[in-house]
Parts: sequence; structure tokens; C-alpha cells
Amino acid sequence: MSEDGRVVVSKNNGVPGPKSREKAIEIFGDNVEFVRGGKKSDYKNTIRGGNHAEARGIQYMLDNGIKTTNAKQAISHYSCDDCVNKQRKHSIINITGNASNHNGKISRTKKG
Repeated sequence: MSEDGRVVVSKNNGVPGPKSREKAIEIFGDNVEFVRGGKKSDYKNTIRGGNHAEARGIQYMLDNGIKTTNAKQAISHYSCDDCVNKQRKHSIINITGNASNHNGKISRTKKG
């Protein structure tokens, strides 16, 4: 979520599905924007991790004039080092966590 309340929903492969879209709109209302799938959505000029959800979300923000400073990113797994570096570069706060703080594991236990 950006400082001005815009919510960007992205996915590693493809686009967020209908259930994800419906839930995001239910929670956040009309402030939700969805990143399209495919290579055109990938983070530009990167060797690794350009297609990760975090990276695609950041690229969408950059492409659409959304301020990244102090924006918050939450994802379903821990961020890899490449995504953490992209978040830091753009002053984005990762509220889910980093794999490097969890023995390098990307997956996390989901609650409830």
C-alpha cells in the first residue's frame, strides 16, 4: 500500500485470479490496482527475480507514478534477497519478512 492509499496486487505468474481480485476489492475497495501478467510486467533491467510478485509490484508503481517511499509490501511468502534489495532501493517496507531471516526459506507457515 502506498502512502496515498493505493493498493497494488501482483502475482509471480500471470495475473491475480478472480478470488484474489474479489477479496482485495472486498478489503480495500476501489483503491486496488492489479498488475497484469507476463514479461512486460517484470521489473526492468534485472538479472534475477524480475518476475517475482514484489518486483512486479514495484515496477508497476514506478511505471504508474506511484510513490514507493514508505509504501508497504505484504506477500504470501518471505522475500528473496533480490527482492529485498529492490525494496530497499525504493524505500519500501516489507511487512511479511525476508528469507534471509528465516534460514533462507522462502515459504512460511500460514495462519488461520
